[in-house]
Amino acid sequence: MYYYNITEFNEFKERKRDGVLYQYALLEDYDLKTLKKVLQNPDSDTKGDYLRELTEVYNRNEINEYQYIRLCKAIADGKFAIKTKLKEPLFYVHVLPKETEGYLNANENALDGFYFDTKKQWGGSQTKFTKEEIEELKKYPQLKGINFDECLEEVEE
Repeated sequence: MYYYNITEFNEFKERKRDGVLYQYALLEDYDLKTLKKVLQNPDSDTKGDYLRELTEVYNRNEINEYQYIRLCKAIADGKFAIKTKLKEPLFYVHVLPKETEGYLNANENALDGFYFDTKKQWGGSQTKFTKEEIEELKKYPQLKGINFDECLEEVEE
């Protein structure tokens, strides 16, 4: 069993269990898609807003009553447990406004280690980054003009 907190930025942070299992909403893998959708609503920013949004999802018959109860508990408590480990989300850094190009590529063989191209990873280049790697990229002087918070696109796999 894996245990997660829902952070103030609506990300899932793995944690060690602190207490008994019944204190956690036990989610199924398929519950995560709905939970992410509700937490990413730009019109919501409080637990009450998220619970209202979840109620709307339930009223549209997109989830059943058991999912609704599990997800309400997860949102209200800010934590949940799940049987499978969640994959850490990956992001592209899409800097230039071209639709298929302008993505940051990191490659130790490049002149200064970075260049802009498509989001396809090939030839040793890296285009998918974790949040931790992005924080490290922000420290490079040659990337100081990039507003990373505005350029991130989550990788859909």
